[in-house]
Amino acid sequence: MDAMGCLPGSDAIPKYGLWDQPIPLMATFGTLSFLETVFLDERFARKVMRTQALAPAIRAGRLGVVQFVLDPKWGPVDFVESTLVQEDLVEGMLRSVHVNFATHVLASFRSYSTFQDSLITEYPDIDGLFDGVAAGSPQRVDVARWLLTHGVTVRIPQEPRQRVDTRPSKTPVSAIPAPPVIPAVPAPPVIPAVPAVPIVLAAQAVQAAPANPAVPAPQTPNAKEVPLPLNPLRRAVMTGNEKIVRLLLDHGADPNATDLDILEQAVKRGRLDITRMLMQAGAGKVIEATLERPRSSQKLMEHALASENVELCRYLSPLWDYA
Repeated sequence: MDAMGCLPGSDAIPKYGLWDQPIPLMATFGTLSFLETVFLDERFARKVMRTQALAPAIRAGRLGVVQFVLDPKWGPVDFVESTLVQEDLVEGMLRSVHVNFATHVLASFRSYSTFQDSLITEYPDIDGLFDGVAAGSPQRVDVARWLLTHGVTVRIPQEPRQRVDTRPSKTPVSAIPAPPVIPAVPAPPVIPAVPAVPIVLAAQAVQAAPANPAVPAPQTPNAKEVPLPLNPLRRAVMTGNEKIVRLLLDHGADPNATDLDILEQAVKRGRLDITRMLMQAGAGKVIEATLERPRSSQKLMEHALASENVELCRYLSPLWDYA
């Protein structure tokens, strides 16, 4: 019996049609027998089927499926996007039974592709992967610990300042107003010829012309305003991953480095456990060292009260003396 015959809608499949919806499910649940049947079936475009199976397999943490899809016996690896999507790889790391899932996947891409057929030009860096794992769910302390032993940057040499999200906001298409109707513009009047001015005199006139107050002068970019580096400690605090926070602090992460609001993010979320860890690691030194200590203390207490965590308010009550 044809294996495709037991699946709904298979009788309506044209010979060169694309029956693509079950492919992600097969890859996600690791059904290699069905994937093999599809890859061997001449009714399907094998390259398209492999493309549709690869990303779901990575996201599901199915190392065996990834290696099966990339196997050279199905053809050249010329269907992979130019950059390996970091979000998919992080998701797979959080779900895989293999602690070193990322290493195996990247090794498979390198071993199963050649210079001629591989389209990969950029691989995720280890700090970016760790940043995703630190904020991911479920908390994979084993994966985070493995990454820490392979060169993740924990101590960030950066002066603390406020992080500003510079990502462009995504405006839905329906919210974008239609362009206004532009009325017809009449033909411009004929301008009489102007006698030519020597270049030297013209340049002198431009230099001597007064500045137009309505036109602001171009601003020189501040060389110090550079994007802040990744801070997995802040990401773990914001997502409430207390186990990752503990792991990072034990490995020397500084709660006073890079970002000024790490402690504030923990208090905002009403997390007494994370707040206590950060305070014990010296997060309160930022408040003590600043000249705006009363304002900072009051801000923390306001966040604690808004969280309605009574124990957190009691823990931070000594700061109220400075508010």
